[in-house]
Amino acid sequence: MQTLAHEALASIDDQARHLAQEHLSGGITDEAVRHRFAELIFTTQVARDVTRSLRAPSCDWEDIEGAVSETLLLKTYAGAGDGGLDVARIADGASLTGWARQLGKRIASSKRRDQMNANSKSAPFAPTGTPGEPTPFEHVSVAAAGADERLDEEHDQGVLLAFREQIANAVHAATRTRTQARAVRTTFDLPQVVADPNPLTTYLARQAIEANPAAALDSLRNRHTRSCDPLLSPMWDSYSEEDGANVETLVSQWGYQAAVLLIQEAVVAQARPPAIKVRAMTEEIVSWSRSLGWSSATARLVEAYLAVACTPLCAGDRRKPSPELDEVLDARRATALTWDQVVAEHLVAYPTSPAGTTPEQIAATMGALLEDALEPEPTNQAVNAADLNLA
Repeated sequence: MQTLAHEALASIDDQARHLAQEHLSGGITDEAVRHRFAELIFTTQVARDVTRSLRAPSCDWEDIEGAVSETLLLKTYAGAGDGGLDVARIADGASLTGWARQLGKRIASSKRRDQMNANSKSAPFAPTGTPGEPTPFEHVSVAAAGADERLDEEHDQGVLLAFREQIANAVHAATRTRTQARAVRTTFDLPQVVADPNPLTTYLARQAIEANPAAALDSLRNRHTRSCDPLLSPMWDSYSEEDGANVETLVSQWGYQAAVLLIQEAVVAQARPPAIKVRAMTEEIVSWSRSLGWSSATARLVEAYLAVACTPLCAGDRRKPSPELDEVLDARRATALTWDQVVAEHLVAYPTSPAGTTPEQIAATMGALLEDALEPEPTNQAVNAADLNLA
């Protein structure tokens, strides 16, 4: 989406000034005027623009954009005394779009610095520089190599960086999507789309959206007749006719991707934890019982849940594309489809299982364990390199 033209930005500023003056004269409440300001800021795509203006790898853009969107929203609803938007200044002629852009730039720059600091601390395990640009160490090896060898290395490096960027985009999708969707729902007063409690149904809905994104909007429009994807239409049950009309307004501005974003919030995959966290999850649930076969049964339960609820690869995965890695990915996708069977067999073998006595309880238990596993470690805690092996 292109940056709005100067005339369009001026029109938004004019609308904001009139709204602010109406508020100061007692015509609309503070909450209402800030709500309208948030809507106007959203139409500018300022978060996207300031993010793209940074010198940063594209795999980092979405995290930055999410941080900008969320902070802009918080600052718009906060009062001037709390470091938020000063409505009186807007009424006096200050530019709403200028305020949003300047604040967005500061947020984006700060987030980028945080990313660079995090990357520098993990230098032995992650590439530095931007995609397509060799690190200082790679410059040395390239200079020492022959012409043919250099071309091969540059090709391999390009493939690897592209693959890692793909992993990073998948891993950050949960945080990014939920942040953006929450901002949209708050701004336009929309309820949250609700996923099915069965993780496999959610997984299949995620696959359906990825295969045909336009199905999200179709499922909203036909939710009462169920004449669309049966996996998707029940997810809109919490939406009233007015809510549906508000989504249609969003779609008229941004296309069907607005409906996709709202569904993705409910179905997006979590990042798969690294091996040390997976072991901790398994050890925790294994400790709940001494029943015969419990250890192997729960290990299978953990792996099935990770396959159905998480990305196939974890955030720190540094393996190069290969037939062996393809086999791992295929196996995990196949394992996801076994979730219902694994749970059913578990309940037959352990009808009073401490993990839960119904499929819903087991799914909730596994979800809580995964949430604990994804909690970040304290920043002052030393990291053992041996613990960075992959799941």
